[in-house]
Amino acid sequence: MTNTQPPPAATTSPKPENSFRDVISLQAIVVTLTIGFLAYIQRDPDFTLKVEIGFLLLVSGPLSGLWRITRAHNETSSGLEHLYTPAVRHYAMQSFMIGLVIVGGAAVGYWAYLLPGQILISVQ
Repeated sequence: MTNTQPPPAATTSPKPENSFRDVISLQAIVVTLTIGFLAYIQRDPDFTLKVEIGFLLLVSGPLSGLWRITRAHNETSSGLEHLYTPAVRHYAMQSFMIGLVIVGGAAVGYWAYLLPGQILISVQ
């Protein structure tokens, strides 16, 4: 009886993703959510914690996606290899940092009544 097992498959490393499409898509979601947040404030300028928390929860998804792109790797026989090229990872990190500034600025501005359309209601 002969042993007819197939030869072991060659383990090749995955080719790093060279597309910036993932980063740009996540950037667009962060910007769209922030614009939606600002448009909501124009309609209803009173501060509510529920609106603030909802905005932060919604925008945390695409921001965490940007962070994951900077850290995504695959375990291969030769070790850990990044799934994205260094240029894409660098761009994702820049987008993540800019997103934090935009979201943080909008959140603090909303809390401090500094955004356009907000009216500071004085308590007498």
